[in-house]
Amino acid sequence: QLVQIPAQVLTIPGRESMATHELVFPTTTDPMSISKYSIQKTLNDNGSGKQESLKDNKTKKFVAGKNSLKMYVEHKNPTLYFKDEDRNIDLEVKMELMYYKGHRGNNSEFEFR
Repeated sequence: QLVQIPAQVLTIPGRESMATHELVFPTTTDPMSISKYSIQKTLNDNGSGKQESLKDNKTKKFVAGKNSLKMYVEHKNPTLYFKDEDRNIDLEVKMELMYYKGHRGNNSEFEFR
């Protein structure tokens, strides 16, 4: 669905984007994973533009960034890789989902909270 961006968003001070619409579509992504969608313009028989979304299931690595800063994410890998090409910095960050069992505690008085 192609949705027009609200006027309140278009007039936000400092907004630099020329976008006037956003593309909204349903998708399902497993927790702590990524899905990559490519949008490309195609021409049908009468020459008018038509947009479609294509899910790219073959992509194993996702790269995001601007200028010399890059972030690499691999499918089903909890490690993120950050790279600053200008400063020659490589950083590896491992993510883990962890939890602990809490206890009821003592909320009988304010000072115990």
